[in-house]
Amino acid sequence: MVRRSLAEATEAMAGRLVAGEGSRVFDGAALDSRRVEPGQLFFALEGECTDGHRFVADAGRRGAAAAVVHREVEVDPGEVEPGEHASGDPVQGVESPEAGAETSAEDFGLIRVDNTFGALHDLTRHVRRQVPERLVALTGSVGKTTTKELLAVLLARRYRVARNPGNLNNLYGFPLSLLNIPDDTEWMVAEMGMSTPGELGRVSRLGRPDVALLTNVRPVHLEFFDSLRAIAEAKAELFEGLRAGGLVVANAGDPEVVRVVRRHQRRDSRVRVAWFRLETGDAESPPSTATDEETPETETPEAQYRATDIEPPPPAAGPGHRFRLHTAEGVGRGGGAPARPALRGPAAPRPALSSALAPASRPPHPIPRRTAARGVAWLYEARVRAPATG
Repeated sequence: MVRRSLAEATEAMAGRLVAGEGSRVFDGAALDSRRVEPGQLFFALEGECTDGHRFVADAGRRGAAAAVVHREVEVDPGEVEPGEHASGDPVQGVESPEAGAETSAEDFGLIRVDNTFGALHDLTRHVRRQVPERLVALTGSVGKTTTKELLAVLLARRYRVARNPGNLNNLYGFPLSLLNIPDDTEWMVAEMGMSTPGELGRVSRLGRPDVALLTNVRPVHLEFFDSLRAIAEAKAELFEGLRAGGLVVANAGDPEVVRVVRRHQRRDSRVRVAWFRLETGDAESPPSTATDEETPETETPEAQYRATDIEPPPPAAGPGHRFRLHTAEGVGRGGGAPARPALRGPAAPRPALSSALAPASRPPHPIPRRTAARGVAWLYEARVRAPATG
């Protein structure tokens, strides 16, 4: 986990250390007192239903090194019983702190800030300037978590990789994820989501990605957006934090993705784009909302990387698709010159990629060798049936 001194964190958050020693080091962060691990920094956030300031003592009982607060609190180990939440009811699955995990009142640190939510973001920005070495951020209406997991498995063959667990991808989850990655992380694979306009841009600016990946745009969160185009504009906020000249990996088969990426290319002439395409006979792409003046933006780009539908899944398996992913030998229409690697560094050999993906999902119906076209290496087969999400 990220290890920093309380003094460094206090300065990064423009706060005051009102209790504890500045030289004390914390390991990672927590937003929920019931999930605190020994040595973590607890942020007392205010929510609609409860207030984290009520549970500062509970965090201390569970071994937190310090708490970040924006009002007066009393650190009394007997104030809150372990395993309780705001309502005072027992919480299923939350264990009492281990014996000896408690932080004594003398050692427990308190950092006073103007606003704990803002301080969480301040510390996130500070840590991001130091780790990880590279960050790839991905978003889309469908397939974010699956893509994140597969990409993390692949990168881990050659790099020290971290990723945000589950779908901790918003203004609370992403900072929590970043503050809990190891200090020697080389690549972080960060899923980023949104439900309202402006949210994804804020998350992206916190993460400052080196690579931005867009899977697709679908009609989800229509309670907050009035059209498919509005959703695409919100997804395009991912570019707000992308470093100048960064890499964009985008779905060439989604007109709305193509539109927003083409526009970003005009704004940043240094940006590099790697296009991929999902080729399937019955998967429908959303219609483009481009006007006549914008038609050049949505001309279908040639994909450098392709995933092809190989055959319908067995009827008993339910709806979905099974795909074959192709290597650079299959670039372009009917082959062509190999593409440059999307990520810098030595390319992993094809057998290594195959073995790397094996733990992520074992194909129930392996592809016979004879079905692989000449010059195209089969890497992975997976049935995809993902719900639409943020």
